[in-house]
Amino acid sequence: MRIIIIIILVILALLINYKKEYFDLDRTIEPSNFIDDEDLSIKIDKKLIKKMYDMATFIKDNSEYEPSIYSNLPINYKNRNTYIQILYEMYVIDLLDKYIVNRFDSHKFIDVIYKYPSYDDINDKYPNDNIKKNYDKIFNDLLYPSINYFYKNVNLNLDEEFFKFTTNNINKKDLNEIKNLYEKTDSNNFHVFMKNTFNRYIIAVFKKLNIIHQNNCNITEMEPFTFTFKELTDENTNEIIELVDDIINNESNFF
Repeated sequence: MRIIIIIILVILALLINYKKEYFDLDRTIEPSNFIDDEDLSIKIDKKLIKKMYDMATFIKDNSEYEPSIYSNLPINYKNRNTYIQILYEMYVIDLLDKYIVNRFDSHKFIDVIYKYPSYDDINDKYPNDNIKKNYDKIFNDLLYPSINYFYKNVNLNLDEEFFKFTTNNINKKDLNEIKNLYEKTDSNNFHVFMKNTFNRYIIAVFKKLNIIHQNNCNITEMEPFTFTFKELTDENTNEIIELVDDIINNESNFF
């Protein structure tokens, strides 16, 4: 009898730890790093936008229509925090990460980190020195406004309009200058071109996507999306040179 009780307690402990690990907000979100097609593209998945909008509307208005991704959850997970977490991961992996991979094949030359944002609350920090994880703030400040924007523009040349949004601080002349510099750059000076020219373009576009370039001067724990550039090596330089050529040509065509 004692052995059976011990076995039951061990199983319960494993289940509790599994649930705690799965819904731990401190963990990072693993990107997919998978490009849909061989050609770079600025297209956004319209069906995904509709799916996320239905999920966001259900969370916001507690509507009678329950999206299947929620209705199929075990009863213990049917709560607002879980709904927001699932939507957040879908937004990060299926929309944001997929977009930068399809447009830039970005994980070949950057390392990106996606994590859950934390919000400081003075009343929550003391005396226990805890950091509040505010699901509603994630939903209200990031998810709902972003998804609502995509949904409202889904039939209004969304791909082109969103591209314009990400490059509204850049013009065709700027990109032509980048292209001209690239064509004059040989492999021995490619690292200089990347650091002084191309990387600045990527930083500007990613900033519009709320993916912040992280360096020694601006390291912060409060940014949920950050990236760094991969170091150029003998093994990856040729591949990145070819990729940069494709990116510059495609960005020029999209303008």
